[in-house]
Amino acid sequence: MNKFLTILLCLMAIPLFAIQVSGTQSGTWTADNNPYEVMGDITVPTGQSLTLEPGVEVLITGAYQITVQGLIAVNGTVTDSVRIQPIPTFTGFWDGIRLEWEGTGSF
Repeated sequence: MNKFLTILLCLMAIPLFAIQVSGTQSGTWTADNNPYEVMGDITVPTGQSLTLEPGVEVLITGAYQITVQGLIAVNGTVTDSVRIQPIPTFTGFWDGIRLEWEGTGSF
């Protein structure tokens, strides 16, 4: 019984772990790794791309900015959106998403 309870508690704690992100970012963020906690300013450099797949949750923890010099694709759907929002305990304003690229991206 104790083993069962330990396994159950471990499985319930999995959502409490977050991927902490800041600095240079590229590649693909998937809902399998939710939530992504923004712990500092983020930059997507020129020549690179960042893709946010359906269901991704991005939690902003402070007054940080996401600067996109390369490409960004935010691929939410009507039934499986991408959420980018401040954490509930953050009472200020975050600096938003700055698009500096000359190409195309999608939201």
